[in-house]
Amino acid sequence: MAPVFSYEPLPARFIRVIKLLPASRPTDALRCSVKHADLDRVAAQPYETLSYVWGEPTRRWPLDCNGKELLVTKNCHEALVNLRSRFFPRTLWIDAICINQAGTDEATAERNGQVAMMGEIYLKATRVLIWLGAPAQDATTSCLAMSDQGSGALKICKRHCKIGVATGMAPEYCRVEYPLENAVTHPLQSAASSRQMVRRDTNSGQFVRREGRLNC
Repeated sequence: MAPVFSYEPLPARFIRVIKLLPASRPTDALRCSVKHADLDRVAAQPYETLSYVWGEPTRRWPLDCNGKELLVTKNCHEALVNLRSRFFPRTLWIDAICINQAGTDEATAERNGQVAMMGEIYLKATRVLIWLGAPAQDATTSCLAMSDQGSGALKICKRHCKIGVATGMAPEYCRVEYPLENAVTHPLQSAASSRQMVRRDTNSGQFVRREGRLNC
């Protein structure tokens, strides 16, 4: 039996990131290294964040962290398998792995401190990756729809914020009231497939959507 991974205490204003190691085959065991990173110096050590629905907590899959075993949920395991490169390591911040989830007082204090920095962690990431689960029917349509909606919303926001600057209104207070449907190529089909995607887990979907917005 492999030794169990244990967390080292974090200095103030530090986070953990994992370096997901490459593998030539999807069936290869997941391996990563865990290191501490200074949140005030992340430009020198860029990372991506992963947001996903945790899924069933009782079923756990092994992840090799620094040569020791850490158990993660099936959804987390699937996400890492799909995000893993064949050639290069990938630096990620994943809350379930990078924050000590133990029930001790020390772990609870750490979680409280990390949660307080959560917005900054997502904001300083180079990219937020959102994993909604293994591909299902209409998954391609749904992803294209979300991309369509996101691109349209970005164009609308940029246009309205420019208007706000010209009129002396601060951009952060600009309100977008232009119907988003006008920016979507196939609104009915897009809406239906998008709803199907984000409702895979109704208990956690809103947290995934919120985390995705933190990097905007």
